Formats: sequence, C-alpha cells, structure tokens
Amino acid sequence: MSSYTLQILTWIFVLSFICLNVQCKEILANYSPNYRQLDCKYDLPTSDQICDCTNRNKNYFLPLFNGNINNLKVQNCKNVLVTLNTFRDVDHIEHIHFTNIKELTLEAHSLGFKRQLPVPKIKLIFTNVYFSEIVPYSIGGGIDSITFNNCYIKKLNAYAINSVYETVYLIAFENTGIDVIESQALKKLDIEHFIMRNTTIWSHFPSRAFSALTITHEISISNCTFATISSHAIELDHVSDFIFSNNKVDLLDGEAFQMNANGRILIERNNFTQMSHSALSAINVDRPNSARQRNMEIQFTSNDIFKTDHPIRFDLARDINIRILNLKFSNIIDCDKAKELRNNGFLQQYAETIYFRIGTPTDGYSSLSSILSNRCANTTYLIAIISVAIVLLLILVIVGVAIFYRFWWMKRKPNQQISMIIPDGKTYRETQIMIQIENAGLLKTNL
Repeated sequence: MSSYTLQILTWIFVLSFICLNVQCKEILANYSPNYRQLDCKYDLPTSDQICDCTNRNKNYFLPLFNGNINNLKVQNCKNVLVTLNTFRDVDHIEHIHFTNIKELTLEAHSLGFKRQLPVPKIKLIFTNVYFSEIVPYSIGGGIDSITFNNCYIKKLNAYAINSVYETVYLIAFENTGIDVIESQALKKLDIEHFIMRNTTIWSHFPSRAFSALTITHEISISNCTFATISSHAIELDHVSDFIFSNNKVDLLDGEAFQMNANGRILIERNNFTQMSHSALSAINVDRPNSARQRNMEIQFTSNDIFKTDHPIRFDLARDINIRILNLKFSNIIDCDKAKELRNNGFLQQYAETIYFRIGTPTDGYSSLSSILSNRCANTTYLIAIISVAIVLLLILVIVGVAIFYRFWWMKRKPNQQISMIIPDGKTYRETQIMIQIENAGLLKTNL
C-alpha cells in the first residue's frame, strides 16, 4: 500500500472520529449542556451497583446498564438524567434507589421495565429527590412498588405512572410535596396498598387525578393538605378499605370520591373549610358483593366543617348508610340560626352527635339539641311558663296574707265577757202569774 493511500485512509479515520464525536456531543447537548457520564462501581460485599456523585456540582447521566443487577443506588448528585436506553438491555434488576438528588430528570419510558418471568418485579425508591416534572410514561412495566419519601415534585404529568404489568404491591407518597398534578396522573393500575401520608398538594386536585384504579386491600390518605379536591378526583373501580383521616382540605367538591367499595369506609378527624353536601354521594357498594354488604356504612367521625351547602345535609347513594359521630361545624351561629336548623330533617336525625358553636369564638361546642333546649329555648313557651309562675306566686301571696291577717286579728281582738241571765228562784207557775200581772199593768212593785 502506497504512502499516499495510507494518508487518505488516516484522514478518513480522523474525520470519521471527529464527526462521531461531534454527533455524540450534539446528542448530549440535547439533554443539557455539560452533562457527563456518571461512573458506577460494583460493591462486592453487597453486590450493589453504586453510582455516587459525592455531591460534586456537576450534571450527570447514567450509563447504559446491561445484564443482571441486584441493587442499583444513585446518590448524592446535583442533577442526574435517566434516558430512554439506560435500562433497555437489563435482564434482571430488583431495587433502584435514588437518594439525595437535587434534580432527577426522567425521560419517557426511562423507568419502563420489561417483564420476564420468573424475574422478580422491581422496587423503585426515591428518597429526598427533587423532580422538576415527571413526564408521561416515565414509570411502567414490571414494577413491584414505587415509594416517594421526602420528595418534591413540581409537576406530575398525565400518565406519569401507567401501563404497569400485573398488580403493584405498593405505591406510596410520604412527606412529599406536589405543586401541580394533572388529570390521569395515575391511571389503570391494580394496586394492593396505596398510601399518601404527610403530603401536600399545593394546587387543586383535579378530576380523575387518580383514575380507574383497583385497590385490592387498602387506600390510606392521612395527614395531608389539599387546596381543592375536585369532583371525581379519586376514581376507584374497586376498593376494599378506604381511609381518609387527619387531613386538611380547603374545598371538598361534589362527588369528590367515586368508588365501588366492599370494606371499611372511614372518614375521620379531617378539617374541611368547605364541603359540598354531595361530596360522598358517589361512594357505592361494590355490586358483586352488594348482597353481602347490605348494612355497609360510611363512618364519618370527629370531622370539623367550617362551611357547607344550605340546607345542611349529606347526599348518599341508595345502597349505603352513614354513621355520624362528633361532627363539628366551626362557624358561629346565633339563636335565630339555631331555631332555623330545628326544622332540618337531617340535623334532627343527628341532633345529639352534631355540634355547633354559639356566641363567641371562645365558646365551646354544644350539640344542636342542647343549644335548642338550653341556650335558645322557645321565647313564647318561656313567657308562658313565667306568666303561670307569676300568677301562682300572686295567689300564694294573697292566701298567705289572708291567713296571716286572720291569725293576727284574732290575736289582737280584746276578750269579751259573756253575760248569763239567771232566773229568780221562783216556780214556773209563779213566774207565769208575774208575767201576766206585768202585762196587765197591775204590778207596781216587786212581789
């Protein structure tokens, strides 16, 4: 081969390498400037693959994994990118744990894992992670559980978690804040346990945010804060136990919870600034089990409502009852309002277990029956009782005065001497003669 030909081939190789390098840089530039591949190390004692940024102020993307991985840990990073192809060639992986990530960017389908039996499904754990957004179809496939703990999600897009194979054992949001959640963010999922705890939804919770979910065991939402829970925000095709407790809700809209249930429905110790009278009307007994669950009821216990629709009532589905205990309306009422509430059939039914506050904000709560019988008794009835009492009192006074005067007068009256006529010691015959003589005027002197 001539030197000239060799030079030409060398230049072709150099130019190809330069072009390839430029193309790679352009691809990476599409992600974000100054991204570098994160070096991951295999930890022999634990069999974990560890990708540690050691808190360096740099942006990284995960390398392309392949083969079998037991556990993958990505930690202590400023910014990490997970691409569509990051886990494409992985045959086996059990745990992926993202910890202390200032911003985690997920491409669509980046955490969508193929399901190959009998390989175990994957557990995804996010701890202290910030997401600018979770884009549609980010998470899916062979997922066993998804846990967000102490995370912040600026935007949870529609279909963010979707197309999961079979049943997910657990989906949990704990100590997490979500700025915006779109409709159908979670859709068509079979879940054994759904937990939302100590979580804040800063914007309104839209209709069908959780759509067409099947909860085989329990959904528990506790110690959370919501601005508005819109109509049909939570749609459950089937649920066993539904627990909504210790939450603060600015507005609970009509038919906020739409579900077919065949277990416990417990709504307790919540604070509702405003609650629609039809908020619970879309809760139904699961039809296949309706015969077995004839006496199924919503347990509505120790809740606090500031404002509700007028007149106060709860609309319910025909095949379900409600049990109300210690329900408090925190807005202050007066006696006129209390008397108006007397005619409310719903409140009459629960007059002993529904409480209002009357007077000033410092006054405590009293049951409606207690308010009506004690604080706000009927004025006419009260006047009649007082009038009768006054008349009886006057009668007693008059009788008392009469009796007193009678005894006093008898005591003060002087004693009178009783004079008796004692006849003379004459015989009856002599007396007759004397009377005749006196009548005739013949007797001038005594005999």
